[in-house]
Amino acid sequence: SLSSSLLPLSLSLYQSLYRPSTLTLSHAHTHSIFPSFYLFITHTPTHISSLPHPPAGIESVQYVNTASSRLILLERTPAGFAIFHPDSLTQAQWTLTLVRTCESLLNLDMHTDCLAYATRALHSAALLSPASAELFRFLNCAGLFGLNRIEEVHSELRVMLHGRPDSIVLWNLLFQCTQRAALKGAHRFIIRFVSKHPTCVPGHIMLGNHHLQAGTPSFAAYCYSLAFRQKPNDPLVNLSFGIAFLRMVMQRRPVDRHAAVLNAFAVLHNYAALRGETQEATYNLGRAYHELGLVHIAVHFYQRTLALPSARQAADLEAGVSTSEEHDDTDLTYEAAFNLSLIFRASGAPALASALLAQYCVI
Repeated sequence: SLSSSLLPLSLSLYQSLYRPSTLTLSHAHTHSIFPSFYLFITHTPTHISSLPHPPAGIESVQYVNTASSRLILLERTPAGFAIFHPDSLTQAQWTLTLVRTCESLLNLDMHTDCLAYATRALHSAALLSPASAELFRFLNCAGLFGLNRIEEVHSELRVMLHGRPDSIVLWNLLFQCTQRAALKGAHRFIIRFVSKHPTCVPGHIMLGNHHLQAGTPSFAAYCYSLAFRQKPNDPLVNLSFGIAFLRMVMQRRPVDRHAAVLNAFAVLHNYAALRGETQEATYNLGRAYHELGLVHIAVHFYQRTLALPSARQAADLEAGVSTSEEHDDTDLTYEAAFNLSLIFRASGAPALASALLAQYCVI
């Protein structure tokens, strides 16, 4: 966590990066890596003679000459702070320190600096290893994404996905890229990818989402069925599969509507059983019945949604901690109450609908 009493850092990791920038990083952030240490990254090319921004409250600092510009750790000593010699750190410690630094830069929206350090790390034989290469490549993508360089992020993700075809994080980032920019060949890439990796569930789901947005729910249902064969007990796969059947029922093209309705609610109730008695499951079931006009069943599930705690509240109750006063993004009470008020108003009970809105939706 960041606070007002933070150590200013002048950042530059390599001699080729002389443009200094300012970052504030708390002691608690680096304490998990090296206890009693502050992180200091210098842009001085050769020797360290003085700190550009001395930490407040430090009376004396001992200096050790370093051979090149690199990361420095300030070690707490009885006399003050001493610079921890960088040669005494292992490659894993340097890698972890740089990764935490890039994470701090991303949290502070300093995407240009994060991109610079991740790029240089990818070209550094001293820092790069097979285990860290993928991590720095992902940090590089995060920096590019923050700078809205979507096409470059998409190109990097296409390479990374071949190494980890089932990575949910990579597929989520790829989906955000397709939503933020009209990328040429994005759809064709997914088709080729799932043909080479037929067991890739995230790829089938993303392809199904594309067809669902394009207004072809029958093709979406086929893609979801391929994912369903691989993971029949995945709640997301069941929910997506059921939504595709509902879209098939609502479209104008001729379809066996009764069979599609039965298939939709068979899969959706399987999804609800996998999720358990939660707000999310009951609300989605109520919304599905509401979509088809089966309001007498939708009322039942909406009322159950109002009686259940949100996902965050349920987690707090299970952990035995008090619920926070902050806004709960997982709370579906407002949505369920509003939809229920629409049903009451359409059935000729405006007073009941107003009372429901006043109880749950009025601040």
